[in-house]
Amino acid sequence: MRKLSLVGLLNKFPLWISELSNLQGLVLSLSKLADDSLKYLEDLPNLMDLRLFDSYDGEKLHFGKGCLPKLKELWLGDLKGLNLVKIDTEALPLLKVLDIYYCPLLKEVPAGIQLVRNLKRLAVSNMPREFLARMQANGGLDYPKIQHVPIVHIK
Repeated sequence: MRKLSLVGLLNKFPLWISELSNLQGLVLSLSKLADDSLKYLEDLPNLMDLRLFDSYDGEKLHFGKGCLPKLKELWLGDLKGLNLVKIDTEALPLLKVLDIYYCPLLKEVPAGIQLVRNLKRLAVSNMPREFLARMQANGGLDYPKIQHVPIVHIK
């Protein structure tokens, strides 16, 4: 199986997904997973596209060292409880596209985004005013973290 889309409430993360070593694309939508559920995705060796839409009820997303080594696109949308995203050194080394929309408690760009040197596009929409202000080139606190990204879309 190369692509998988799961839509609907999940009581817990389906552990069999972590055994899909050839999985390249995964969409989780409306699943309301708990804090520790996404750790099972970290070691998927061939995952290139991950889209989380109203699928995670946790407050923090942490991408640790060596996490998702082939991921190229990450979409975080409608994650209403999310207030922190952290990316460690050597995590998401091939990430090219990061889309973040409607994460109302997220107040700053992901910590460590400056370490993702291959990032080509960052798109944010429907985000809190504070989040958007921190991204501004004229004095935004997070601008130094994203100035290496060639394309930044803000809506």
